[in-house]
Amino acid sequence: MFSGTSFYADSVDQAMLIIVGISVFFLLGIVAVMIYFVFRYSRKRNPVASQIHGNLTLEIVWIIIPFFIVMGMFWLGWKDFYDLREKADIAMEVKVEGRMWKWSFTYPNGKLSDTLYIPVDKVTKLVMKSVDVNHSFYIPAFRIKEDVIASRETYMILTPIKRGTFDIACAEYCGLNHSYMYTQLKVVAQSDFDDWLAIMPADSSGAKQDTTSKVAPKSENVAEASLLPDMASENSDKKEKSKKDDAKDDTANDLQNHRNFRLLTKYACVSCHSTDGSNTIGPSFTELGKGYTTVVTSGKERRAKIDAKYIRNSIIDPDVDIVKGYKPYMMPSMKGRISDKDLNSIVDMLLGKK
Repeated sequence: MFSGTSFYADSVDQAMLIIVGISVFFLLGIVAVMIYFVFRYSRKRNPVASQIHGNLTLEIVWIIIPFFIVMGMFWLGWKDFYDLREKADIAMEVKVEGRMWKWSFTYPNGKLSDTLYIPVDKVTKLVMKSVDVNHSFYIPAFRIKEDVIASRETYMILTPIKRGTFDIACAEYCGLNHSYMYTQLKVVAQSDFDDWLAIMPADSSGAKQDTTSKVAPKSENVAEASLLPDMASENSDKKEKSKKDDAKDDTANDLQNHRNFRLLTKYACVSCHSTDGSNTIGPSFTELGKGYTTVVTSGKERRAKIDAKYIRNSIIDPDVDIVKGYKPYMMPSMKGRISDKDLNSIVDMLLGKK
């Protein structure tokens, strides 16, 4: 409550407390009157019931007073919501794409990220659309939520006044792995945001887009510095991992440096399939290098050759051949949601073609 993340969050908290206060006042008042009536008009005190035929003044009072109370509640919510939707001083526009089960963010320079970074004290407009089912973009700390729909664009205005890391969730059930659809909003200083945005801008060849930050903020504040990963630490971790498993790391690097790697991010493939051999929702892309795999087809195990046909069928009809050890119905079919060009590019990339 009153966390100071944005002007809108504090307004929502204030409106809620006022409405709860009014509700509690009338709850206690009604209960008190009920208890009074129980004793005042009990059978002992009133053995013969008397009928009340109406009171025009009383009826007018209990219509007018509730009307103004309800309209006051409406005004509390409407005034800030109107300002929120009508803001014209937009500093930056970010495109938000929702899909089963991942959020992705595209910045004005074409940079793609799976974490939302925005500068503090600036107005950011999020233009949102879904590529499959309906989702709901929800930032609890900001007290704000907006549906993300496949058939049209919706938008959200953010004006953070406090730096920090905040959760982003999907607030509308969107399928089996709805609970996986979490990411983070990181509000940073303008200079830190500019440094982050400048790293690995989009290029015309569609080269790799970075999905995590590799720049540390200039601020000396420890809490703020933790918002962006430290480059030296990350590089050190990668080197250590390379020593442990050179083969897997080489495969991951080849894949991530491929000119079409952006397609695996665009279609949220990397949210369920790792590039380093680690176990996630689906098999790691490193398993494709083995040439063969064991699948379950119609309840029976069989050995399948990993070729273009197998990969293409796994994308279009993922529940036909289930890799042994994994559950069915975890991956949505991409039939009708991916172009032939992108599908062929992904198949060639996963087969190691340049």
